[in-house]
Amino acid sequence: MSEFWHFTDAAGAQVGPVSAADVRDALRTGRATSTSLAWREGMAGWLPISQLGTELGLSDPYGIPPPPAPVAPQAPASPEPNPYRAPAASVEMGVDSTDVVPAGFWRRFAASVIDSLVMIIPVFILAVTAGVSMSTGDMLQTYQSVGFQVIYYAGMLLVRMLYFAGMHSSANQATLGKMALGIKVTDEQGHRLSFVHALGRWFATALSYITLYIGFLMAAFTDRKRALHDMVAGTQVVDKWAYTASPERQKRGLSGCLIVFVVVMIVSPFLLAILAAIGISQYQDYVKRSQQLQGWLRDPSTSHHIIGAMPSPGRDWSAHYDWT
Repeated sequence: MSEFWHFTDAAGAQVGPVSAADVRDALRTGRATSTSLAWREGMAGWLPISQLGTELGLSDPYGIPPPPAPVAPQAPASPEPNPYRAPAASVEMGVDSTDVVPAGFWRRFAASVIDSLVMIIPVFILAVTAGVSMSTGDMLQTYQSVGFQVIYYAGMLLVRMLYFAGMHSSANQATLGKMALGIKVTDEQGHRLSFVHALGRWFATALSYITLYIGFLMAAFTDRKRALHDMVAGTQVVDKWAYTASPERQKRGLSGCLIVFVVVMIVSPFLLAILAAIGISQYQDYVKRSQQLQGWLRDPSTSHHIIGAMPSPGRDWSAHYDWT
């Protein structure tokens, strides 16, 4: 065992001449492996160390280090929460994305009416606030001023922009009107919109207005019930249970809120007609009384009685004249 050896280390470099003990030490420290080649004088060629165990004194179990244990694959680390990342809700695994119920035209129309009613409140507050802050005593003149008009319309657009973009990119993915009707806005893959994406969708609605509302009517007959601005922005309006773990809960018919809305829309004209009839009747009665009073005032024989019956401090009007 006194021969000198030559071997290749783990990097492939040739080492030697060394003793067999040096080769064994190189194996233990990791400088060489069982696949490293070794040679000594008298051998026909280089051989792997694993085939020279007897000559190198590696027959004992501690001679050649055991192969390294396989490393268990580690689960990918979840990314650190980023407050600046745009919110996005991924489509849940195992959900059949083909089972999607699009929001029909009437559900979207009802939601739009509700949102319009909701927007009356901030618009009214904005108008009153701007009018009071700019008032110079003449409110009518203030409301007709250029400065008020600029502030009012700019503020109104800002409020609507923040309302629709903010609500559509929120966790509910819907405005108050859409939540009442059980629908939401997603992108074409069913993900939640970022604020920028929702803002772009709001700007795209201008196209539906420019086309004389034909862009909105497209939601009634397109295959996925998408309006013109949905196609431009790459969005869709679907049932709130679409792209969730419970797609079977989607409403495939008329919802209760939509039925109530339709009933109200049908009944409202009749109620308005009744109120109009009452108002017209009262107005006609007022005109009749006014004309009768003017006729009495023009008649000299009755005018002095009416003037004498006019109320004065300390006198009871009803005691001097009976309007009935």
